[in-house]
Amino acid sequence: MNRLLSNRALLKSLFAFFIFGSLFPTLRVWLIGTESANGAFQLFVSVLPELFSILLLLLLAAHLIKQKKSEGIKISFSAFDWILVSFFILNILLGFIMGADLELGLYAFRLTYLPVAFYFIGRYFYPFNKNSVNEFLHWILYWIVALAVIGIVLYFGFPTKTAELIRWSGGRLMAYNIPRMTSIFWTPVLFASFVSLGTLFSYYNILLKNEIKYYIFFTIFCTCLFFCVSRGPLFTFLLGFLTLSIIFRHWKRFLICVLIATSLYLFYTFTIDSFDKILGWIFSSTIDTMMVKKGITRAELFTKTVHDLQTNPFGYGFGKAGVLATRFFTEDTPGISFYSTDCWYLKIACETGILGFISYMILIIAHGWNVAKYLRKNKKESLLIFIFILFILFNIENIVHNLPDYPLLANFYWLLMGVGQNYIRSNRD
Repeated sequence: MNRLLSNRALLKSLFAFFIFGSLFPTLRVWLIGTESANGAFQLFVSVLPELFSILLLLLLAAHLIKQKKSEGIKISFSAFDWILVSFFILNILLGFIMGADLELGLYAFRLTYLPVAFYFIGRYFYPFNKNSVNEFLHWILYWIVALAVIGIVLYFGFPTKTAELIRWSGGRLMAYNIPRMTSIFWTPVLFASFVSLGTLFSYYNILLKNEIKYYIFFTIFCTCLFFCVSRGPLFTFLLGFLTLSIIFRHWKRFLICVLIATSLYLFYTFTIDSFDKILGWIFSSTIDTMMVKKGITRAELFTKTVHDLQTNPFGYGFGKAGVLATRFFTEDTPGISFYSTDCWYLKIACETGILGFISYMILIIAHGWNVAKYLRKNKKESLLIFIFILFILFNIENIVHNLPDYPLLANFYWLLMGVGQNYIRSNRD
């Protein structure tokens, strides 16, 4: 039992969860198809990730009880913990009350707010050890490398079969001049977001260690980023890349990575039809979106969503905004925000109203303030600097995506927020 409740066992269980979460979209379709669950077995399969999450929380609780008995640790909430719990409770209450639909409310809670529980796994992992965090992030890195290699093999080696698998999974074949890479997520945005994370962690390790394996990982990830053709992850990577470069100032390593990315782009430009049009399209469409130009899909979605918010600033409730609104309703259904699928800040405002939006802003500002204040006094904490940069980039990308509505990515986001707070509290205590 002691081995089962050890720090390393908990880390391995957490890593197993992320592997399972990556495989689950394929597993679910294979076992029960793409439709909503009907019957006991289908329901059981559908909630497997949630059952795994509950198991992790139970393991954490047992781990803390063991530590309390053996070492007499005291478990207490910090001021930020109370801010997070307040955000959690407030949005759940608003979502259920305004939505007035229990079934839809449970869907929305499961999608967006159950992952918040992963904050407590990161926050109350005891005793805190930055080496364990670094090791866990490396496990995640190696898994993303595996997913990236699978994506490249499927994309270049089996394009017809990949298209069939995307349709089989219930997804849509997406292309901007070229087909978009998805790996086994079967959707380019989620895959690109994890690849962006892997690229940045590889570059972070290049700056610190300058080992050849990280250059290889960086090269693999750059290929995937190009072929995902996903603007949000690409721009957040570029912003993170420049930020890390300015902070650590290893300019020779920076130039080598720039040369790798440039060489890859030129190689694919000369070998892949229409590849040369991608970069121009990415920049022009991004500028058009920022200018809210007519005829640009995301700009039109923003405009319509703002109108929805102005119509009902107190929120439409759980299940009546974002991806669930598009899943369960038609475009002309009254009393929903059908278009709030491409900006998390607008989505949460349309779902739980201005109060929900304000509560999230208070949460991220408080976390940012805590970490920035600590880093001002502890400027050599490179791992926390990296985690903090990921937090900022995640919230920047939320301007154009609803990242917290991708549960696996949301689990990772809340986990790292908890790790950040744990990092600060453990070093203060």
